[in-house]
Amino acid sequence: MITTPKKQNMKMKQTLLFLCATIFTASAALSQTKREIMEEDPKLSPNLRFELSPLDFKTSPPYNFAGASLRASYRMNNKFSIAGEFRKEYWDYEETDLQNISSGYLYGNPEPVAGWGAELTGTFYFKAVEKEAEQWMPVKSRSTGYRTVEVTIDPVPTTKLMLYGLRGGYAMDRATSQFEAEISEVGNPSNIGSGTVIALETRNFFFGGLSMTRIKNVKVKYPTYGTRRKQVYREIYADVLFGGEPKADNVVNYDGSGNATYYQVDKYAIDKKVGWRVGVNSTPTGRMVNVGYGLELASMPGGSFGINVKLIFSLFAKAGLSEE
Repeated sequence: MITTPKKQNMKMKQTLLFLCATIFTASAALSQTKREIMEEDPKLSPNLRFELSPLDFKTSPPYNFAGASLRASYRMNNKFSIAGEFRKEYWDYEETDLQNISSGYLYGNPEPVAGWGAELTGTFYFKAVEKEAEQWMPVKSRSTGYRTVEVTIDPVPTTKLMLYGLRGGYAMDRATSQFEAEISEVGNPSNIGSGTVIALETRNFFFGGLSMTRIKNVKVKYPTYGTRRKQVYREIYADVLFGGEPKADNVVNYDGSGNATYYQVDKYAIDKKVGWRVGVNSTPTGRMVNVGYGLELASMPGGSFGINVKLIFSLFAKAGLSEE
């Protein structure tokens, strides 16, 4: 077989193209092995945290709530942490029912009030455990067919920090609530009555329980694919709740002519003084603004079972960054 110079040149070009493609592919593959682990120590997780929750819903009576909350927390040397939360309702849950005050058969707060609440929590960490593990970092993904996606995973050796703690604290809220009560006229205690009352009520409870905090702080930079991270602060907790004595403000009742008579709430039944709750809060920590969630199942003192959920924006997570 005779090979012409033209065919030889074509084969040479094809060989060179194949060689160049092979070198490029190999260099790209090798470059990915030169990853830069930027952060991997969970003890470098931020110790000062601010969390804004624009959507905070509680469905466990009598602590029904729909509003926003702001929470600040500080963790010191992985030995102790303290957190404070303030929440504010968007509207009064009982606003529609309060419109019936003018009918004469309802005793209620003179006007709707958007309630508010606060909670203070302290946690003592009695045990800290560091675990060596591989964190699977998704590097890239591509579609390989109908509803089929191929994901490339890079197992990164890292350390996870587990903090086990005892926690306790105090919580209160002030909002309108509906209940059956015995009442007496202000300034005329001999004029007594009973019935449905919608009053501005102050409720409070103490709580104590256990918590487990899991901290991951992995951040890896890949030359071609960019930065991948798994930086999460997750707390799981379980509390027993001990309710205090609620206090209700004076209520008003209107007669047929629209004249107002004010009453004080003397006595009303409280179903139970003890409750419980279990929940989880999880937020990333690697960026200046992170999106997380909170989920809680609760049976509140003086109320019944409900589900509490909130959307969390963790703000300024880099503040207070220090090795602990």
